[in-house]
Amino acid sequence: MSIAAGISRKILRQNLLRCVPPAMPPTAPDRNAGQRLFRILRIEHAFGFKQAYALAAMAAYGEICWKTEKQIARFVGCSRSTVAKAVKKAKDLGALVAKRIKIGEIPPGGIAPTKTGLSRRRFTAFGTRNLSRIAAIWARAALANAFRMAKAAENRADRDEARAACAELRGPPG
Repeated sequence: MSIAAGISRKILRQNLLRCVPPAMPPTAPDRNAGQRLFRILRIEHAFGFKQAYALAAMAAYGEICWKTEKQIARFVGCSRSTVAKAVKKAKDLGALVAKRIKIGEIPPGGIAPTKTGLSRRRFTAFGTRNLSRIAAIWARAALANAFRMAKAAENRADRDEARAACAELRGPPG
């Protein structure tokens, strides 16, 4: 009697798909890192298949990914919004840190200013194999991201309060 005799084929297939990483981009230099991230996100953090695949494809390009969400979505076969949601979940988890490069700025390692805005995405625990070490790095990055988001919300509240005070000082229009 086989091990899987009591398990339906559908459940067995679902469990196999959870931990078997899909194909990585053929031009990506570090496919193993992408596959490792895929397994961690699917098993440890219950990411959806396409979201984990999108992040794994980004990680396959190296610690820093300059690919756009549209390029990643085209490779994975999903919408750009799915990639955007995956990036947001990864930021909240602490697996990813992103920095916007504005028009006219010179990106790190670049020689000329950009003509369009870019997003520089860096994977925080890239190359780390120990799961507890990865969890510690991600927790630290998630805490920094939560602090940054709280500070931004506080700044918005202060700005709204200042606008209300200025409107009050000006008096009613007319």
